Amino acid sequence: MYITVLDYESGKVIIEQVEDIVDYEEYVDDNYGLKNCHYMTTEKLRLNILTIKDK
Repeated sequence: MYITVLDYESGKVIIEQVEDIVDYEEYVDDNYGLKNCHYMTTEKLRLNILTIKDK
């Protein structure tokens, strides 16, 4: 299972692989603080990275 965290405080997107038995909300709160981020869980990781080129 993957947890994707959008950390507003540090301006980062973090993706971590965790065991299925992990309490996701507790994990995010302990490591990032629920007040400073939003998170979601996914079973598979599909990652597309797009960049905006300078004009």
